[in-house]
Amino acid sequence: MKRHTIVIATSSPILTAGLNSILRSMTDMTVETKVSSADNLFSTVNHLSPAAIIADMADFNILGELKRCRDLTPTPAIIGLSHSVLPPETSRLADATLSVYDSADNLREILQRTISDASDTTPGDLTPREKEVIKGIVKGLSNKEIASEINVSVNTVMTHRRNIASKLRIHSPAGLTIFAIVSKLVSLDEIKDHIDSI
Repeated sequence: MKRHTIVIATSSPILTAGLNSILRSMTDMTVETKVSSADNLFSTVNHLSPAAIIADMADFNILGELKRCRDLTPTPAIIGLSHSVLPPETSRLADATLSVYDSADNLREILQRTISDASDTTPGDLTPREKEVIKGIVKGLSNKEIASEINVSVNTVMTHRRNIASKLRIHSPAGLTIFAIVSKLVSLDEIKDHIDSI
């Protein structure tokens, strides 16, 4: 069974103890937990490359660090821990949300879904259109230019970009470029030829 590292990001000792207890009691997956404060969240995530971060969405300092973590490759799944209804801009930071009132089974289900989504995605899981959008992003094209090149609307390109980010857990053009090269969606020569033509 694969071992998954989960970073718990909260300043509450009670939430930390409860999450640690639940995660360690899971028998269907092997989990190693690391606790992080807002002060060192980015460096902890950058160093450990965890499968997921369970983050207290009520802590504004943690929210700022989560935005920075979105630029890491690979990007960990972010599970937002909520105490009440989250504003839309806050909930968009998370791949999934969990209420402090949810059961341990809900946490297990969310972890299994988000971790398997992140680790099981391959270039073959992308649609041909999504691959074309990635190639456009790698070339440095805007959404409008990509839409024109593949003959779709700008809204369709934006939808493809959201789906790509959701499937791959990669949210930056640099991360998508690395993914595209490693996955052989583009070659270094193609990128070089495009740069030379500009």
